[in-house]
Amino acid sequence: MSKRDPEKLSRQLHENMQYLYRTYRQLRNRAVRLEESKGAIEQARQRLLQEQKRLDTDWAALQQQQADVNAGAAELDQQQKQLAERDAQLLTRQAELDRQAAELDPMRTELDQQRSRIAAEQAELDKTRQSIEADRTELQTHRDELAQQTEQIDGLKQQVETHRQEIAEQQQRLTDEQAEITAARAEFDALRQQIADDRAALDAEREQIESRHSEVQKAEQEMQKRLSQHDKTMAQQRAKIEAESEALKQRAQKMAEMEKKLVDERESIVQLRADFDKREADLVGREQHLDDLLTRQEEQARQLDELHRALESTCDELDSAKRQLEDTPEPDDPSNKTHTRTKSPRPDKWLVMYLENGEKRTLPMNKPVMTFGREDICDVRLMLPTVSREHCRIEQHGDEWFLLDTQSRNGTYLNQHRIDKAALKVGDTLTIGNIHFAVVSDAQLHQTEPTDADQSTRSAHRADDYDPSSSGPIPTVA
Repeated sequence: MSKRDPEKLSRQLHENMQYLYRTYRQLRNRAVRLEESKGAIEQARQRLLQEQKRLDTDWAALQQQQADVNAGAAELDQQQKQLAERDAQLLTRQAELDRQAAELDPMRTELDQQRSRIAAEQAELDKTRQSIEADRTELQTHRDELAQQTEQIDGLKQQVETHRQEIAEQQQRLTDEQAEITAARAEFDALRQQIADDRAALDAEREQIESRHSEVQKAEQEMQKRLSQHDKTMAQQRAKIEAESEALKQRAQKMAEMEKKLVDERESIVQLRADFDKREADLVGREQHLDDLLTRQEEQARQLDELHRALESTCDELDSAKRQLEDTPEPDDPSNKTHTRTKSPRPDKWLVMYLENGEKRTLPMNKPVMTFGREDICDVRLMLPTVSREHCRIEQHGDEWFLLDTQSRNGTYLNQHRIDKAALKVGDTLTIGNIHFAVVSDAQLHQTEPTDADQSTRSAHRADDYDPSSSGPIPTVA
């Protein structure tokens, strides 16, 4: 072998180690990302659960709102019935008011007739007043005439005084004239008395007419007052009816708006129910997707663990190959012409494996980690149905050895007790499936070594024939 071959092999091993280290870092980063993805998926699941709870709350609120809307609709129906009854009462009241108005029409006709009679009496009274004024004018004319006659009498008295002689002569004629004057005076007094009687009668008739006029005015005022009060009452009732009609219209409009709103809310409830069903289906799909992602993540984690174990096995093989290269002498070294191979120190502990057919095999405990199972990467492959794919492993920590169960289906037993992790010492027995192992020291193993004849027949299973520096796994047990 040339000198460059070990260097080339060492360089290739170094490159392979770097490549494996990079692969290991990539796998570790991928595991970290998978853990982060798992956390994100769990957060998404929590958010989806919260969203589902919120949707359930919204659905309950929608149910309550629908119940309130139904109660409001029932209340609106009750109010509509009350409004119909009130409308019927208003129609009855309107009919009664029309009947009262029909009863007031004859009274209005009678009042108009009374007004016509009062107007005729007023016209007659005006005529009487005009006649009285004419009589007053005539009386004033008589008074003027009497005044003139009195003046004439005074002139005559002066003439009598002045012309006493003429009076004496004419005394008889004056006496006659005086008698005529006295008769005229008597007639004048009678006429004055008659005028006074006529005036008293006119005053009495006037007072009677004024009394009747006052009564007519009082009746007219009372009737007018009653008509005004009735008109006011009718106007109030009409305004009240119009207000109630307007209120009825507004209520009817509000009922129409509420019915429209109810229809819109029902449509929104239907839409929300459809959205809820859609979101629920989406949530179911997301949960299925999450389950698929979790299953895929578990599969990737399992593959990652397998790659990790393969990487550790490869690293162990590379370490063994590197140690083998270091122990191989160079061809041109004069001191190593015999091409002998230096063996590694013997281990101080061994595993003796007892098979069901009575056969025994010895396994050196010369690795920091020894894995047992049905996987190809296991150090000791046990192809039995009672053995898991990676059943257990033995680890060395300083001078102590520990047996660890890797969540196997049928368990790992130490001294007939199932364990998860326990310390190993010489004399312990462990059971994996149906295979039993015993931990023995190197001295105990040499004490029980077979003869040369037996050694020649069992050379394949002797501990001395097993090279600790070899990179391959222990032969398979089937």
